Parts: sequence; structure tokens; C-alpha cells
Amino acid sequence: DGKTTAPAENIGFADSVNSYMPQNKNYMISPMSLKIAMAMAANGANGETQAEIIKALNIDNLNAFNSNIKDTFAIYDQAQAVQLKIANSLWQNTDFAESSYKQSFLNAMQKYYSADMTAVNNNNMLEKVNVWVSDKTNGKIKQIIDKNAVNNIEYQNILLNAVYFKGAWKDEFNANSTVKDIFTNCGKTKTETDFMNKTSYMSYGTANGVQAVKLPYQNYTYDEKTETNNIDKDVQVSMYILLADKNIQNPEQVLNSIKFDREYVQLSLPKFKVEYSEDMVPVFAKIGITKAFSFNDADFGAMLQSSQGKAITHILHKTYITVDEKGT
Repeated sequence: DGKTTAPAENIGFADSVNSYMPQNKNYMISPMSLKIAMAMAANGANGETQAEIIKALNIDNLNAFNSNIKDTFAIYDQAQAVQLKIANSLWQNTDFAESSYKQSFLNAMQKYYSADMTAVNNNNMLEKVNVWVSDKTNGKIKQIIDKNAVNNIEYQNILLNAVYFKGAWKDEFNANSTVKDIFTNCGKTKTETDFMNKTSYMSYGTANGVQAVKLPYQNYTYDEKTETNNIDKDVQVSMYILLADKNIQNPEQVLNSIKFDREYVQLSLPKFKVEYSEDMVPVFAKIGITKAFSFNDADFGAMLQSSQGKAITHILHKTYITVDEKGT
């Protein structure tokens, strides 16, 4: 699984991670969620351990990133037209944990990431952690850890991030135009599925043999009392659909190079649902993080009172998406 050639040096975090995702199956990652979770860990790391993490995350200045994340949370939290919620939390299994979190780390996590620490034990860790995840994703992801996490001394401390998004298209697809058609999967197998169809003026652009359309989500709510639309000026979110004859290397970089114009476009887009789960440690090891995963080399002295022999053992990543005529 994964690419055999290393990604280009000048690409961003999303493309860097994407370079090592499997080529033989559908997958879905949230670079935002991964970056926030690992940035939390970076705040608890020292020396080369921290340096490797922030370099892999493509962060120039961790303090500046912390401040920007705090501001971003505040903007998203005020959005009315779309639901865009980001939640973070810290957990400690007191039955196994040999060291408590440092107060300075807890203070930073609360200040910048709105993350509070919850003490759990073997009896309630599984339920409490999974209930938190289910609650923060509106039930779309019901479980992040399984029973193997209980009675496993590796699970002493857990840093969690959850991102939840729900948006309605600014211009819905007409359900009467949805028809069956053939979709070719990445493994070249063919599947009959429902395709949504729309022909209208859209934001469209091309670059390096890639076609792209921008499908905006609603950024306004209707106020019945005043009969006016309230615009979310600071939160304008869109889905970008990229189409090419061959595998798109570095899709984020390609997308950033495309100039979009209003064009008359015939769009046929499959309705789809994707659920994906992966331990991302092997991928992060390939993009330059090694010391954080080594019990001998990791230094999380800014996170834990006693950090000797403590390392990241798992980066559990779960994603879920549904796309239909009304939205995402």
C-alpha cells in the first residue's frame, strides 16, 4: 500500500500525508483533525521530538499556530448556516498512568484548544472515551477505541480531536435528475450507483490536466421575523471536486494553482458514503516523525511529570462522509 516515490519537498501537510495513503482502495482523511491532534502532542514535546513533529506538520511557529487555532475555533463556532464544530480533550487512565500531566501543559491545552482532562480507569475508559467521540460527531463515529485498549498499558494517555461538519448546498441538486450510472473504482472494478446531475453556471477551472469545480455550501440563514438572510461572512465553505485521467499527485497543491471562473458546466457526481479507519503511525513515520514513536528517544517532558519511556503508540484516525442532493 502507498506510493513508492517520496513526495516533493515543497508540498503542504495534506499532500504529504496523502502521498503515503493506499492506492488500491477508497480512503478519506481529515488533515485538519490530524494536524490539530499532533499539534497538541507537539505542545507537550521537547527538543528533537518536538522539532520533528512541527516540521512534519508544516508548522513554522508552534506558538503562532496555537493562537491561530484558537481564533479559528471561535470563528467556526459562531457559524449559523453550516455546522462546523471542532472539539479536543485529554484523557488519562489512572490504572496504568505512571505520571500525571504537567499543569503548564493542561493550561495551554485549555487556553488554545479548549481541551479539558478527564481521569478514567479500566472500568469506564472504553465507554467514556467513545461516548465523547460519538457526542462530538453527532453519532457519525460511535467508537474510536475498542476493548483492546482496556488492560493495555500502552493506553495511559489519550489526546482526542473531533471535527464535525454539516452543510447544505447553496444550490441543491434536483433529486429528479438523479439516475443510475457506472462508477469505476480505484481498483478498476465497476459499480452501478446513483449519480446526481446538474447543468448550470459553476465555478470551474483547470490546471495540469486536472478539471475542478467548486460547490459552495449555504452561508446564510433565513430570519422569518425580519424576512431577511443573515450572512456568515467569515465562514464560506465549499467542496472541490477534482477530475483527471490519471492519479492526481499533490491535489491540494494542484487546487491552489487553479483559477476558477464562471463556466457553464455539465456535472455528474455520484452520491456516496465513505467510512474509513486507519492507524496513521506508519504514515507519520514516513513523513519524518520517528523519535515520538520511540520509547528510548521520545521526549514528552513538557506534557508529563515523568516522561521517561513514554512515546506515541497509536494515531487512531476515523472518518465518515455522506454526500447527497441536499448537502454533506
